[in-house]
Amino acid sequence: MEELRLVWVHKEGPWADEVISIMATDIASIDASSGPLFGHIHIKSLTGGPEIFIDNLYRADVYKIRCLVEGISL
Repeated sequence: MEELRLVWVHKEGPWADEVISIMATDIASIDASSGPLFGHIHIKSLTGGPEIFIDNLYRADVYKIRCLVEGISL
């Protein structure tokens, strides 16, 4: 059986990437909020490990991402 993971790759420069990986069973909560145009997502880990915080997303994308992550974590 394959384990589900949430992987986020953040480009920090031409040759620098930050990769954060959280197992689906370790997702504690998903906080999503948006204004009229933009919003953000904050995914917290149960183990106190890495957290994913993504800012400046379009409003529609915030809700799509939230639904996808909730589906993976269930």
